[in-house]
Amino acid sequence: MDKAIRVLLFLFCFLLYAYPTKALQNYEVGNIRYQSFPTHTQIIIEKTAQTDVLPARELTSPPRLLINLFPAVLLTLQGRAEVGYEKEIAVGDSFIQAVRLKQEHESILQVVIDLSITEYTYNISSQEPDSLVIDIRGPRDASDNDLVVELLKRIELSPSFPSVSPEQKG
Repeated sequence: MDKAIRVLLFLFCFLLYAYPTKALQNYEVGNIRYQSFPTHTQIIIEKTAQTDVLPARELTSPPRLLINLFPAVLLTLQGRAEVGYEKEIAVGDSFIQAVRLKQEHESILQVVIDLSITEYTYNISSQEPDSLVIDIRGPRDASDNDLVVELLKRIELSPSFPSVSPEQKG
């Protein structure tokens, strides 16, 4: 019986010691910046490698892009953001009006991109584990598709082997 109490006391102390270390893991998100180009606007969010990006949702009236980061805690000048903390970064270019950040939950950071345009394309990439890059562009031009069609028309497949171009056929 005495041994069972010692084992339980040991497990209790171990769990009491181990639990706060999990809570203090670094899931901080900070240094949010943007770059405006004539063809697109790029938003760069520095994050930890453990932070995942949940699928983006497109919202209308007004046009917005909603992205949730998990697990993530916004880093402010005062330290880690509390639940409900909000921050807005004014962009004001031809693609994006502003980027709004909200600590939705103690481990969920909500990123809302207020768009200046109603028709857009976006690309979210996290090729580097410590950053998230969001590109916002205008709608795809029909000229982009025409270029692909023109390139495909120029490719000639020859059934002969080895491959012979029309000039070599004589």
